[in-house]
Amino acid sequence: MFRLINLPMFLKNIKATLQERLECSPFAGKSGGIGIITDDAGNASIIFDKGKIAIQARAAKNLPIVRTPQNLLVRSLVGYWDSTRLAARVQAAGGDFHAHAAPVIKALFPETNPYTLEADYF
Repeated sequence: MFRLINLPMFLKNIKATLQERLECSPFAGKSGGIGIITDDAGNASIIFDKGKIAIQARAAKNLPIVRTPQNLLVRSLVGYWDSTRLAARVQAAGGDFHAHAAPVIKALFPETNPYTLEADYF
């Protein structure tokens, strides 16, 4: 696993991958997005307008918001947790997870192979 230091920069660096995932999702050609607020890695918005992704270094108030520590968020960003598990863990930790954020996270950060080596369990 890794520690996320700068959320907006990370999202900008993987923007091409997010664009590809958006194009293969139910959100292809649509408009929407999510705002992400962390207390230790910065804030960001992933906005898509008519199928084009943009990243902003702030959480747009008009979007569904996820407020979480980066150590929970990173598990979904790398495909370890699906959006349902992320939502449950964020809420258990006292964060906020808007229900409309779940399908966007599911589309842009799909669960892949959740197996990690014993030394990497966290």
